[in-house]
Amino acid sequence: VDFTIPLSYGDSYNGYRIVGTTFQYPKLYEVDLNKGELWSKSMEVVVGSVVAEINNLNLGDKFYGTHGLSEDGHIHDKHAYKVVGILKKSNSVMDKLIMTDIKSVWEVHNHETEIDEHHLDGHHHHDHSHHQKDNFSDKLMITCMLVKFKSPVGLIQLPRKVNKNTNLQAAVPVFEINRLTNLLGFGIQTINLIALIIILVSGLSIFISLYNSLNRRRYDLALIRVHGATKWQSIKLVFLEGLMLSFIGTMFGLLISRLILFLMPFFVYQKQIFNSFGFELIITEFWLVLIALFVGFIASLIPAIFTYKIDIPKTLSNV
Repeated sequence: VDFTIPLSYGDSYNGYRIVGTTFQYPKLYEVDLNKGELWSKSMEVVVGSVVAEINNLNLGDKFYGTHGLSEDGHIHDKHAYKVVGILKKSNSVMDKLIMTDIKSVWEVHNHETEIDEHHLDGHHHHDHSHHQKDNFSDKLMITCMLVKFKSPVGLIQLPRKVNKNTNLQAAVPVFEINRLTNLLGFGIQTINLIALIIILVSGLSIFISLYNSLNRRRYDLALIRVHGATKWQSIKLVFLEGLMLSFIGTMFGLLISRLILFLMPFFVYQKQIFNSFGFELIITEFWLVLIALFVGFIASLIPAIFTYKIDIPKTLSNV
C-alpha cells in the first residue's frame, strides 16, 4: 500500500454530501483553494465551488448538517459547521463536496458518547479506562477508505483477500466501472444505433431536398450557364448548399442539446445533481460536425452530377 485516505460520511447540506477526510483527499484531485484555508480543527469545513455558489456560502458562514442526503432529514442543530475555505472549480466531484475533519463527523453523530481525552488518560482504574476506550473507539468508525497501491500485485491480491477473509467489501473502481458499462452496454449501443440511423436519414433528407431544389431551379442553373458560368461553378453552388444545410442542422442540434441541459435541472427534484453540466463542446461533438459535413457532401454528389450533365438548350426550350 502506498497511502490511504479515510472517508466518513452520512450527512449533507441542501443535498450536498458532507465528507470527513484528511488533507490528502483534495490533494489527490489536485484542487487548490480559491479562498481561505483548509480546516485546522473539528467543525470547520472546506466547500466546493458549486456548493459555495448555489448556497451563497462565504468564509465565516455557519450552517447545520442534515442526516442523510434528503433535504427533509433530521437536522443536527446542536453542531454548526463553519466555512473556512472555498475550493477552485475543478469540474470534478470536489466541486460538489463539503469536506471537514473526521472528528467533525464523530462529534456530530457521537456527541452522546463524547469523552474527555484527559479523563481517558487520567489516573483511573486501568480496566475501567481500557473498557471505556474500547467502547468509545467502537463508535468512532469510518465509512470507507481509498487505497493507493505501490504495484499491480497489491491491486490484484489485497481486494480479493479483504473480500474473502473479512466482513469488509473491497471494490476496485476500474472493475466496477467496466461492470457498470457492461450492464448499460445494450442501452448505450441502442442509443448509438438510433443516432446512426438519424444521421443516415438526415443525409437522405438532404439529398431529397437538393434533388427537388435542382428540379425546380433547372432553368435558373441553365440561365446562369448561358450568362457565362462554368460547369464547376454550378456544381460548387450545389455542394455549398448541401454543406450549409448540414452545418446549420448540426449547429441547431448542438444548440438544442445545450438548451435541454440547461432546462433539465428545473424538472428534476434534486436539481443539485445536475447543476454542474458543462456546456462546452466535447471532442466527440467536433467529430460529429465533421461527420455531418461529410454526409452533406455525399448527399450532394448525385445532384452535382445532374447539374454537370444539364442540357442547357433543352432546359430553356421546355420552360
